[in-house]
Amino acid sequence: MKRYLLITLLLSVLAAPSFGQKPEPVHGFARIEMPITFYKEQAVAWKKELDKNPKNAKAWHYYYRASRNVARRDTNDKRSIEEKANFLNSIVDKMAEEIPNSYEYNFIKWMQGGNNFKLLPYLKKAEELGPDRHEHIEDLLVWAESERDVARRDQYAKRWLASGQFSSGMMSYNYNVLMSTPQNGILVTAGDNDTFPAWLLQSQGIRRDVTVINTSLIMIESYRQALSRELALPPMSLNMESQESIDAFSKNLISQLAANKKGYPVYVALTTAGHETITQSVENKLFLTGLGYLLSNEPVDNMAMMKQNFEKRFALDYVDHAFYPEISESGVKTINRNYEIPMLKLYEHYTLAGDESKKSWIREKLLTISKGTPDEATIRQHLNP
Repeated sequence: MKRYLLITLLLSVLAAPSFGQKPEPVHGFARIEMPITFYKEQAVAWKKELDKNPKNAKAWHYYYRASRNVARRDTNDKRSIEEKANFLNSIVDKMAEEIPNSYEYNFIKWMQGGNNFKLLPYLKKAEELGPDRHEHIEDLLVWAESERDVARRDQYAKRWLASGQFSSGMMSYNYNVLMSTPQNGILVTAGDNDTFPAWLLQSQGIRRDVTVINTSLIMIESYRQALSRELALPPMSLNMESQESIDAFSKNLISQLAANKKGYPVYVALTTAGHETITQSVENKLFLTGLGYLLSNEPVDNMAMMKQNFEKRFALDYVDHAFYPEISESGVKTINRNYEIPMLKLYEHYTLAGDESKKSWIREKLLTISKGTPDEATIRQHLNP
């Protein structure tokens, strides 16, 4: 009898649907990063919803996002880049047949284009159909910035803030990045989480002297020309049809930005410094001063700058206590790992200087930031030799 009961229980567990098989909202990796299995299961789950009702716009939205995340992040996906693109395009084409006048179709048609401004009418249509939606606000910011219309970018940024759909932790991190950027500096960023929060902060009047330049956005011809005029940059040629040209452009980008005739200093965010193609050619001219590297042809007292930033300029309370609801907990945990290198250097400096108070302060911050990350064991070993 007991054996029969055990078998029955096992069968009921095996037959029960897994957590991931229930259709759930799917967001981009920049906001919430889930295991790749989640996206695979959600693609299946939302496809089933579409089989029931092909006019379900929400299902199309999340089916596309799940499929897109799988195509971009699944290391076991052996499809070619072209095959993946064709599959995603087929989803968009099917949306055009089923829900052509929906917010979801117009937004995703624009999204699939990858900032192809020939598709801008679709983004404008999405804005028209969903003026109260928040999913496309970051794309509106990109559009405004691509035209260097900072006033319009500020309007969209304030709207994003008003929606509440932003990460408080990312805002705090990027506040510290901006605060460590030199006056009138050119801040080089590389992704969503080190670019959008900076623009949101600038819309609130914080460090508007800083010019934030995203390494992907500057590849847009019209935007690059606008920046060249504004910052008095040397000519920057780029042929997007040639991988050799793209590689050369990336390799020389930092040096070309530093050649601006207005003498603006260049500051490379730590989030960008991991891209070797961008920093390799100027590696010996980069000095860690906070959450980024200052480019300088001459040696600088970067430890003094780093101490000033961490002790006087940075807001670090959020590392210990999340004062506001956090919609991107995993993303904040990941980006906060950038504190570890400068904090370790400060820890060593305070140790040599015999400053036990500040050594203890930075040690606690390091333990908090590294807790639960792949770096935790290494950090603890370093702090407790």
